Amino acid sequence: MAQAAVGRLRTAARCSERCATMTLTGLTRRFRGPAGPRGRGGPRAAGDPRAAGDDDLIGVAADQTFSCPGCARPLAIGQGRCPGCGSLLVAGVLVRTALFLLLVGSVVGMIGGALVAGAAMAPRLAAADAARAVALATSAPVAAPPVVAAPSLAPAAALPDGVAGGLLQVATVNERLARAAADLAAVLAVRNPPAAEVAPLLRKIAAEVRSGEQGARRIATWPAAGALSADVSALYGAAADAAADGLGAPLADDAAYAAAGRRMLAALDSLPVIVAATSEVAGRAGIALPDAVTTP
Repeated sequence: MAQAAVGRLRTAARCSERCATMTLTGLTRRFRGPAGPRGRGGPRAAGDPRAAGDDDLIGVAADQTFSCPGCARPLAIGQGRCPGCGSLLVAGVLVRTALFLLLVGSVVGMIGGALVAGAAMAPRLAAADAARAVALATSAPVAAPPVVAAPSLAPAAALPDGVAGGLLQVATVNERLARAAADLAAVLAVRNPPAAEVAPLLRKIAAEVRSGEQGARRIATWPAAGALSADVSALYGAAADAAADGLGAPLADDAAYAAAGRRMLAALDSLPVIVAATSEVAGRAGIALPDAVTTP
């Protein structure tokens, strides 16, 4: 009977151990899922956001994991692709989100850089503008002095239209012709002057007389300047003819150009008289000519 009692005790102990084991197994399966081929929780149900590999994170510290932005799957820090949804990740952020943030940051950075550069350059630009304004204010004007009226026998207000401007135009052309004639005389003073130096002066004189012909016609509308208009027209016509004759020769013919230059000086021989007459008529008209064009 004692042996039977011992046997019953052993059987009861085995049953208790078996029940405990079954209870533990049931609890484990409740948390890990039904047993499968892998023996570590088995496969996940269809549509379960968790995929194979979640068990690898068991026991990992919470500060070493993060949730996938696409499917909320726990991933290890530094993982570049989510095994569950296949999203590409950069530092725990979706690649498309990272690219968008990078683009926005670049635009904001460029705008900010432009604003900072503008703010930094503003004082220099303002200083440069101020210096330029001071330089312009202190520099002497290059324009010719304006024509002012002076008391005379015929006030400028009583002159026909265009006479005052014609007198100033004729006086200016005469002053330029005097300079060109002086340059031409200097070229012809040497022996065998080259045509290459005479031709440009002939062309310059021809252009000046064509410009002055309009002024000669304008002063002819005032009877007191009729004689001056005729003399100026005759002088310009003779100079134009001399230039046309000389410029028609071949540029290699130095002698022909030298002869044309001498004819031009002869045509301009009466220029000092014309300059003085122009100044006298301008005084009678009450027109003050600039000093540069009144010196005979």
